[in-house]
Amino acid sequence: EVAAGLRVPAGAVVLDFPLLGGTSRRLTSSEVSITIRTSSVNEASEHLSDMDTNVLAISIETAIMDDVAIVGSGFQVVPGPLPTMTSSTLDCLKGRSMPPGILVVQETDCLCGLGYGFDVSSGACTQCTERQFKDVVGDTYCKPCPEHHETRILGASSLSECYCELGMYKETGSD
Repeated sequence: EVAAGLRVPAGAVVLDFPLLGGTSRRLTSSEVSITIRTSSVNEASEHLSDMDTNVLAISIETAIMDDVAIVGSGFQVVPGPLPTMTSSTLDCLKGRSMPPGILVVQETDCLCGLGYGFDVSSGACTQCTERQFKDVVGDTYCKPCPEHHETRILGASSLSECYCELGMYKETGSD
């Protein structure tokens, strides 16, 4: 509910309630930290300038009141000062990329990049072999080049990098 109130994906909002150690559900502070992860500083600035802390407080209170233990306890959410913005950079591991149009908030959101296919046994992204290519970002397999074609490099990222095998040629105008 909080994410919907902020118009961001659910995985982009992290609420941090400072609780006592162990199994206690008692708060150690009356302040709650809210982290909203965005894909760029510009996007974060837009969210910050658009943010209404009263709407945010209502969203948090509504989400918290779903907890039966809190209902009737007198708990309330009071908007605090305007939020501040900090930034950090996320780098994907080798062979992984940020999928276009998808909010990447942690390393596990990165997917196999162009020229890298997903290896089920290791869960890693590996370079496509000499007879393969991969032209999309995603945890999918490398595609084979057409029959009698090969790539001249590892990690080919386009069908156009598949050439006729040595000793073969393609007639002009043929498929």
